[in-house]
Amino acid sequence: MKLITKSTLFFLLFTLIAFGISLYLVVDEANKFNNISQRLVLNTFKENVRLTLEDEKSINVFNKVPYFQVYQLKDSSEVSQDFFNFQKKRRGPWHYAMRKDTLIFSEHRQKWKTFNKLTTYLKHDNLWYEVSVIVYPYHYKHFVEELSERIFLVFGILAGIVLIFNYFFMKNLWSPFDQILQRMKEFKIGSPREGPVMTKNGVKEFRELEAIFENMISKIESEFALQKEYTENMAHEVQTPLAIIRAKIEKLLSKEDVMDVAQDEVLAIYNEINQLSKLSTTLNLLTKIEHEEFKDLSVINIAELVENQVNNFKELAELKDIDIKIELDEKQRIESNTFLINILLKNLLKNALRYTDSGGQVMIQSNRNHFWISNSGSEPVANSETIFDRFSKHSKKGGESLGLGLAIVKNICDQNNWTIKYEFDVELKMHFFKITT
Repeated sequence: MKLITKSTLFFLLFTLIAFGISLYLVVDEANKFNNISQRLVLNTFKENVRLTLEDEKSINVFNKVPYFQVYQLKDSSEVSQDFFNFQKKRRGPWHYAMRKDTLIFSEHRQKWKTFNKLTTYLKHDNLWYEVSVIVYPYHYKHFVEELSERIFLVFGILAGIVLIFNYFFMKNLWSPFDQILQRMKEFKIGSPREGPVMTKNGVKEFRELEAIFENMISKIESEFALQKEYTENMAHEVQTPLAIIRAKIEKLLSKEDVMDVAQDEVLAIYNEINQLSKLSTTLNLLTKIEHEEFKDLSVINIAELVENQVNNFKELAELKDIDIKIELDEKQRIESNTFLINILLKNLLKNALRYTDSGGQVMIQSNRNHFWISNSGSEPVANSETIFDRFSKHSKKGGESLGLGLAIVKNICDQNNWTIKYEFDVELKMHFFKITT
């Protein structure tokens, strides 16, 4: 959810709550006013009854008036106890009114309607009277309905104004932030870019954010350039003395008198020099891949590259009597860097052949979006969750392996936004390296 959308929803939610509270308070006040109005009608009628009794007139005349009732009670026992409780609390009978709802059939509407019946009591010449008024709260209900409709109408209009305001004004106000965010997403270290592009806005916070972002980019690019230069210089400077040492060792290997005395030592030094040279070259390659320096893309036919790599390892496979089976989708094409894909295939195939026992099997398969290499094996790799880490070795069969081949494969997959995972099929006794493109 976008920031502007979330802020708008929060504003509308709080506005709706505020309108709801306002409606509740207004309706509550209207309810109090309605109660006071009905009590006033009741007390006015009660005074008329009192005056009639004082004039010694009959109260039966009131019972002929619709919705007004007066009854003489036998004694005070028929008076509601609440009436006496109000008297004890010094509220007086003038303020007392017992309310209850009653249903009355409307001849005009031909349906039952709910009326409010208010009742109080009157004492005159030691006689008790029950005085009642039946009121239909039409105006009160109509007022509440109209008020609710008006409040929600105002809320709807306000919500529409807020949405329009946010879409045009707030969207324009936050556009510098969106531009900075987009530049962050598109930024790739080492990629050529133009100088600082400052957005036009008058918001102090956005200008500070933009300045911090540009400063951060400058520092990252500067540190990247220094690291790249250092890596390249180290790779070059290390290879030069290694080449000299290798040449000297090869010269010693050609001398029989030296080999007769120190053959094992010289061969050990020669092997270590080769390993060190290989390590330097591999680490330099891995660094370049991580820095995304291979940007030349082309449409690649996987089947052709696989066939070339299989031919390169044909002698090793024959030496170990390993059967290589290929089941590829001839129409499969990917867009990537050819050099990196060759490295990926070479490392996966070399890994499969290295860890397959003599007489085993290696399978290379693919379909529209998947590519996998599998090799026979008796048991799964231990600590398989770290199999793609640098210098990770999971078997003694690795021999002189540096433990960087699968790390390079993983980095190439990451650069192409592919996923790679390792699985072991217990039934087939096969190791699988599956790539999803």
